[in-house]
Amino acid sequence: MIMISQTVKMKIKLLIWKNMEKYGACPGCLAWINLRSVKRHVKKCPASTGTYLSSQSKGTLILQSNVICGRIPSSAFQALIKEVFPIMKNEDTENVAKQDRLIINLGYQWMLRNKGNEIMRKYYTSSVMRLAARLLLALRHLDKSQKSLDEFLKPGNFELVVKAALRCCIPKNLLATHLR
Repeated sequence: MIMISQTVKMKIKLLIWKNMEKYGACPGCLAWINLRSVKRHVKKCPASTGTYLSSQSKGTLILQSNVICGRIPSSAFQALIKEVFPIMKNEDTENVAKQDRLIINLGYQWMLRNKGNEIMRKYYTSSVMRLAARLLLALRHLDKSQKSLDEFLKPGNFELVVKAALRCCIPKNLLATHLR
């Protein structure tokens, strides 16, 4: 048996705690993994095979891992559900905003940004989420697919995103003259 000195053990523990942010739980099997290789792990993970996790982006998987590990408080998501979702109507835009993970995370960021403004933060967050959902619906209309927002936000889709953004921001009667 190899004897390790107490100082070496302390240095190992310190090294592990310094780099703790680089590791997290797999959203499928909850194994502790390096977050840089989470996408590769999920492709081979037996608990994630054939589930929605295999089609998620690396950023979404890291966010899910951070929620599981408690780095992102689930109370913030609960606040989003309790404050913002009830004031949203049950229309296409609002339903898309409630289902897309990237739009929900955007709403979470806006809740944090307006933390001190408890009266108006739900309205600000709701409007930002609805605008992002309108962009996603315009992207789906132009691409004729049901992709999520993070799948559209890639360099290859730049022109498509610009067209969809113009479609969301310019009134319909002026759209034809501006796109010429």
